[in-house]
Amino acid sequence: MNLKTEKKAFLLILSFSILILFAQTRSFLLLVDGLTYTALAKNILRTGDWFTLHYSPEQYINFYQHPPLAIWLQALVFKCFGFSEAIARVLPATLGVLTVVAVFLFTRARFGLTQAFYASFVLLSSTRFVKWGSNFYLDGILVFFCFTSFALWLSVLEGNAIKESRKPLVALLSGFLISCAFMTKGVIAFSILGVSVASLIFYLSATNLRYLLLYGIGIATPLCLWIQFAHGWDYLQNYFSGSVASRVNSGLSLEHSIHPWRNIYKLWWPWWPLFVLSVVAAVRQLRAKKPLLFIILVGALSFPIGFSFGSVYLEHYLTPFYPFAAVLVGVQLAAFLPELNEKGLSWGYGLLLVASLFVATIAPTMHEPKFTAPVLWVNEVNKLSLEKRTSIHQLAFTEASGDLWLVLATVMGKTDWQAIGNFSLTRESTPYTVLISRKGEVVSSSWSPVPCLFVEGFQAHASKELDLCR
Repeated sequence: MNLKTEKKAFLLILSFSILILFAQTRSFLLLVDGLTYTALAKNILRTGDWFTLHYSPEQYINFYQHPPLAIWLQALVFKCFGFSEAIARVLPATLGVLTVVAVFLFTRARFGLTQAFYASFVLLSSTRFVKWGSNFYLDGILVFFCFTSFALWLSVLEGNAIKESRKPLVALLSGFLISCAFMTKGVIAFSILGVSVASLIFYLSATNLRYLLLYGIGIATPLCLWIQFAHGWDYLQNYFSGSVASRVNSGLSLEHSIHPWRNIYKLWWPWWPLFVLSVVAAVRQLRAKKPLLFIILVGALSFPIGFSFGSVYLEHYLTPFYPFAAVLVGVQLAAFLPELNEKGLSWGYGLLLVASLFVATIAPTMHEPKFTAPVLWVNEVNKLSLEKRTSIHQLAFTEASGDLWLVLATVMGKTDWQAIGNFSLTRESTPYTVLISRKGEVVSSSWSPVPCLFVEGFQAHASKELDLCR
């Protein structure tokens, strides 16, 4: 195909990626983990402490659940652009777009333009990739680092995709990115690291072993900088002794081994049957001494298998699976569908125009989130505070008022307020605090009811000097 066609195909995929992933900043709110990480990033700017992540006095006084890279990046975004829920989704949406671009470029270089176009289309139509990749969950950021590192490493090992003079630098960059993956979500990055190193079995040579050394230097460099200058060793000790120890099983969990595939079967239509075909194709290619498809297949499988060792499985854990699987499915689609041509691209640009008009006019009103009662208070108090232009900057909850982690995440992730949980019923009122308690709980007489704030089963209180209902 000519260069003009390739540029048009790339720009079409890039435009759809931006439209689909950035449209989520308008139509969906941050989910609970995204709110938690947003609160952590905001607290970095509030406290000035970049070394140890702080959440609240009640939950994660020192946050060691995951390494801090994604939180640092989000804090930098807030520092540059200010805070809002839409801004909080710019980072994951941007990296989501770059992941689609990486899938397109890698597939184009290894298989061809038609396969690259179909692979990108498959990824953008994978609803769980779009959902979790555009919300501020760590998995969307993890997938960018993992897939890009993997693609660059295979480009070093396989064929003449890049010039020999550039391969040392690319090997360093690949290692650097997999280190970033570890510093984003921890040990799950080892799965794709293991696949990348094991791929040397098929490309063993003295030159590639030298590239492996550079790959290792790329991995070690950011980790050493973190340990030397940002309290990384203390963080790693707490991370492995706390979070990892509590989340990793001693062996494979049958239940968690089944969950990912059940999830794919239910939600990845119509692509999972083609993924099954790609498994057969990859094995056949391996027998023909063409291991590339098989290595990509192992990369895709490494994530659901890796999480099978965990004590918990959640749907968003599967997000890194989709770019690898999309490459495989895109290659299979190209065997059944026509080759990409100018007419097809013209239809694609027409669809892009229709989709853009749809997003511009309908998307903001499509999503009506359902909140549990304590979380609903955040929206109600925020709305009333803005209407009355009050000085409220603190929302307090008694111990009986609901899921404390969810409530605190919502307060700190959606507003500039502070949040307090386990608030004592006998504590005196302050002029800048709204207290939420369950109906029937007796609070200090210094608090006054706020009858215009009502959520069934709960009651609001404020200082007597703060008349919110006037």
